Amino acid sequence: MNLELMKDHIETKRLVLFPYTKESLSLFNSDLSRFEERYGVRYCGEELDHLLNSFLVKLEKEIEDDPENYLYFTEFLIVLKENDHIIGSIDFKYIPRDGITEIGYGLNRNYEGHGYMSEALKAFLDFGKKLGITKVLADTLPDNIRSQNVLKRNGFRFLKQDGNLWWEKDLRDYYEAYDDRYKMIHQMGYMWSSDESTPIVKDVIERYGITKEDKILEIGCGEGRDAIRLLKEGYDLLATDISKEAVAFCQRRFVEYSQDFSILDCLKGHLDERYRMIYAVAVVHMLTEDEDRRKFYRFIFDHLEDGGIVLICSMGDGTLQMKSDKDEAFEIRERDHVSGKVNVTATSCRMVSMETFEKELKENGLKIRESGITSSLPDFDSLIYAVAEREK
Repeated sequence: MNLELMKDHIETKRLVLFPYTKESLSLFNSDLSRFEERYGVRYCGEELDHLLNSFLVKLEKEIEDDPENYLYFTEFLIVLKENDHIIGSIDFKYIPRDGITEIGYGLNRNYEGHGYMSEALKAFLDFGKKLGITKVLADTLPDNIRSQNVLKRNGFRFLKQDGNLWWEKDLRDYYEAYDDRYKMIHQMGYMWSSDESTPIVKDVIERYGITKEDKILEIGCGEGRDAIRLLKEGYDLLATDISKEAVAFCQRRFVEYSQDFSILDCLKGHLDERYRMIYAVAVVHMLTEDEDRRKFYRFIFDHLEDGGIVLICSMGDGTLQMKSDKDEAFEIRERDHVSGKVNVTATSCRMVSMETFEKELKENGLKIRESGITSSLPDFDSLIYAVAEREK
């Protein structure tokens, strides 16, 4: 197998997925033997009948017409590493519309039952996520149980039936479901949270001598209830949130301070500044996975000034421990709201005990200066909190 010629290929433990380019597909369509020789493979994929041949001729023209976007609609051949056999193919069916596209795949029946397609689909979905695709749809025949199991193993959920069975998978990280919740509630004309600021934020600022000249960072500003109070009082605050909808909402609502609100995924992003104070109210509870929580604390450690403080508040009463299923974060659930019952995304939640909370902080280089139980009514009856600094 000549990997150097396989532009934009994807590798897994047992497979290589490589896309048809204009050059490679032209060669495939005109002379299969030369194609096999050039790329060091042997074609053992789906039967090259009239229908498939016609599709490939049409695909060659589409790639020629739109080479910049070809990865969104070309076929990726699935090559088995152990013998260099092309055993199937997989593709996105069209350029994403609002981040959404469909997926299709096929496998030579002689290679079924070994998990090859599940392995290929997992890698292909990861690749699609890097391309900016946020949701993938797929359809199967009602009696194609093998294909349905491939989708289920890769986290697809049944959507509807209209002759075929339709499935969907959201490629966003589970904690991004909060963005959908904000969109849904704002489209109804409501806010998700109240306008009441969290009392302990200003209390900690005053008790620890944070001045209006000190740089402050908020992680998870939501709809701005804590940020706007500090901004109006003249504090040097950057308010961030992973939700584009939440940040846009704050920028529309607080036009005078629009430049002080910014989109940030603190698990993946980095800022050039370090801050005298960082605070995050009701943020860490949305991270259900240990590694994500470590990344959250690590971001704080990396962006806190020596001698600076962090205030972290998380949902909980100090004893209760629970963890939602992250795979259900984007499901629609009925929730209580001040307006009544509303249907919004389930999102994610993990509540830990005070003992676990303090252990997490210490394990990630944060020295606790105080901790306890507080509240932020009417939104949170009980929050565990800690004020900490970097370990020296």
